[in-house]
Amino acid sequence: MKIFLFRGNSELFKLTKREDKQIARFFTFGALVYTKIWIEAPLAADAPFNDLLHWKSLKLYEAIDLGISIAARVVLEHHLW
Repeated sequence: MKIFLFRGNSELFKLTKREDKQIARFFTFGALVYTKIWIEAPLAADAPFNDLLHWKSLKLYEAIDLGISIAARVVLEHHLW
């Protein structure tokens, strides 16, 4: 995330346009989807409900980034019963 925050400072980081775009995609996914899931993960009793919410949030994330949404749902499917 520090790379994303300081990407405008060419003295610290020299990123290609592709690298800059990929970091922005990663940061956006982390901020909008993954952080909430990670924080709630230790609550085992809530896991089934959280899985459904996670699935829904990934489906909604399609509007922002279809590729990441699909990839994340494929990974999630490996953890569902």
